[in-house]
Amino acid sequence: MKRKELIIVHMDASVMPRAFNGHQNWYDAILSLEAFVSATNEDASASAPKLVYAYDIVISGFNAVLTQDHLELVTNVPGFVAAYLDVAAVIDTTYTYT
Repeated sequence: MKRKELIIVHMDASVMPRAFNGHQNWYDAILSLEAFVSATNEDASASAPKLVYAYDIVISGFNAVLTQDHLELVTNVPGFVAAYLDVAAVIDTTYTYT
């Protein structure tokens, strides 16, 4: 079984084709490309990439559950900027306001 991880994918919004009426539609289309379907079908234990969240305020991009194969496909999509592993932040504090 290929390991699936939560990945933040940073995209260049200026590259979004005009055919899409919003970023989320573009990201959904990227994750449903034939190459992603083929990569999923090659490994019976893998599941299709799943869009979790679309970012459009601070950065343009999305958060998705991806295998390494899916991530490699995303890096070849026009508009790809970077990908980051999404990790839970641990808040360390010794002082809080009451």
